Amino acid sequence: MKTIETPEFGNATQHIYLQIYSKADLARLYESDEQYWNQPNIPITRLRISAYLANPNAEDDDTLLLTAWDGNLLIAYIGLVPELIHTTQGEQKINWLTSWWAEERYRGRGIAMRLFDLALAETRHAMTSSAHVQSSKRFHQCGKMSTYVTRERSFFFINISRKVLIDYKKYHGIFKYSYRFIHFISSLAMKYRYKWWVSVNPVGKDISLEYIRIPDQETMNFIQKNGRNDLAVKNKANLTWRMDLHFLSTQPRSISWRNSSYFAILGERFENFSAKVFNNATMTAFISFQIVDGVLRLPYFYILPGSEKQIAALIGKLVSDYQIDVINTHNPLVIKILNQYKLPFLFKKSHTVEAMRTNDLDLEPELLIQDGDGAI
Repeated sequence: MKTIETPEFGNATQHIYLQIYSKADLARLYESDEQYWNQPNIPITRLRISAYLANPNAEDDDTLLLTAWDGNLLIAYIGLVPELIHTTQGEQKINWLTSWWAEERYRGRGIAMRLFDLALAETRHAMTSSAHVQSSKRFHQCGKMSTYVTRERSFFFINISRKVLIDYKKYHGIFKYSYRFIHFISSLAMKYRYKWWVSVNPVGKDISLEYIRIPDQETMNFIQKNGRNDLAVKNKANLTWRMDLHFLSTQPRSISWRNSSYFAILGERFENFSAKVFNNATMTAFISFQIVDGVLRLPYFYILPGSEKQIAALIGKLVSDYQIDVINTHNPLVIKILNQYKLPFLFKKSHTVEAMRTNDLDLEPELLIQDGDGAI
């Protein structure tokens, strides 16, 4: 671990310095005594470190985490996630900049931007993705990054979702005190609406699912054939790591103090599945899906052209069987299918997510960033 003194940010009562952690440093931190892990504010958890260490694209000397401290108080951090992507020059290793955070009392002093500049200095090529206008503005202002693609991130609300309300700090007032009643009435109405929709859009008796934990050769062949416009390289090692990644970056919402210390998928109930979809003996799709407190995400989604209606019906059955409240996706094909086949929902909320790259990274235009790709 390397420490950098930053007297320009301190004063008579503050000792502010930066620390740079490589993969090897994080491995040592994982084995640290409990005194470190019992601090009131930590930059990362053991479970998240295990996800970083398992990344097949990370070497021991790769920088994966940068932090800023005021004495023993964590005040800012940023993470780096190595990934192989397709470029005009062939496969190249880049770093996704992720989990950029600063303690509110220390914002506006340039500490977070210093970490950002240091992160760019630690990597040759980088990408990042943000739905926050202020973050995107800062990325542009640094002069080292430019927009690669903008995507629509959509929330299809099948029901009123407590998780989404909490995540967006809207769980107060009328929602907090009448949520159970509103959710019950809405669930009842949508239950019969979905029962009707599934009856007119049946999955079909010839459709079957084979659940897998590790991608087999049939899965890899299918992805190579039907995922040619992917930005991220999908070899077996990368996909195996990614399929378990969301489980490793999840935490119980009840541990509220950790929410201010690191980014994670927060929830009280989490399920993670990957499945091959067959029509008779023909493989027509590979999908991975995760459900966190009633919110459905599809991290990886590959389908055989012409099977869109069957997959729409399959998503509808997942919504019905797992009592889904919200579908959250920025995959344009998923959004197109849900709209085209009129999957029932109360309303849809969308906003723009901007993916950015360092200026010297030469990419084919608008390659697909799957929901499970990129930062963690």
